[in-house]
Amino acid sequence: WSPERYWFGAVVIVRNLLLSVFPMTISAKHADLTVLLMQLTLATGLLGTALYWPWRTNLMNQLDLALNSMLSLVMCLGAMTVFGQELTRQVSMFLVTMVVATLCGAVALIVYRAFLLVRAQPGYSVFLSHHKGAGACTARFTKYMLQHEFGFPVFYDCDDLTSFTGIFDAVKHSSNLLVILTGETLCRPWCVGEIVTAFECNVPMYAVKIVTHVGHDGSGIDKWTEASADTKFGMLNDFEILRPYGISCADIPPALDALLSKDPIFLDLNVGSDRMRETMEGMVANLRGMGMRRISSKPGLRM
Repeated sequence: WSPERYWFGAVVIVRNLLLSVFPMTISAKHADLTVLLMQLTLATGLLGTALYWPWRTNLMNQLDLALNSMLSLVMCLGAMTVFGQELTRQVSMFLVTMVVATLCGAVALIVYRAFLLVRAQPGYSVFLSHHKGAGACTARFTKYMLQHEFGFPVFYDCDDLTSFTGIFDAVKHSSNLLVILTGETLCRPWCVGEIVTAFECNVPMYAVKIVTHVGHDGSGIDKWTEASADTKFGMLNDFEILRPYGISCADIPPALDALLSKDPIFLDLNVGSDRMRETMEGMVANLRGMGMRRISSKPGLRM
């Protein structure tokens, strides 16, 4: 379920319980009442799915609607037999055809999605994780260089994100995670959630430190790295917002330690376009699945 609709699981359990209880508890003399109550139960579940769209993906919601609509159709036609009247051959054949087609379609869809899951390549070469307050411009520049100058697909939330529900799926579908450290990146819940997701899914992570002025070595630019143990423990309370997404506070320190244990990539904003291009080429060469491509013939950026 989507985190905002976690409660819909209880709705489905109650619906299924009622569908099984009604035929067992209501007398056969009142079969029409049984069918009516079951139809109302199914209709309520269908309406809830259509209104709240509770599954995490559109495909799952559509599949749920299709299967339950078919079940409702079968019950509608089956209601004509509750007093002993048999269905005509044509109606029976129609029902059998629809049921078989629905089941075959569902199985084919599951097999197809499983095949894509096993064989498909990640959708993005790089996922850019940044703090919007201080790293938005740097992230935008990095995306421009990687996507327009080098030709790699890059996930940048300001351009590609439609809802927070899908942000962690985008990390899973990326070959690399670049974390732009600009002051409080590791203190932002969504940035930390992206790092934990990458760590648990074995997506390579790289910290990018920004050199903002001459003489600055890029060190000491994130609050987390300089915080005491007690301060970090207090920060973890802010990350409880990630719990509905399956990320607990215990998952966070190991993921951050794994990120910070690697040598960072320094991005100096005080150099010219040629030097900047060399820096980006060196960064690209170290990323997984991003062998050097021919650089576009566009003129270099003016720094």
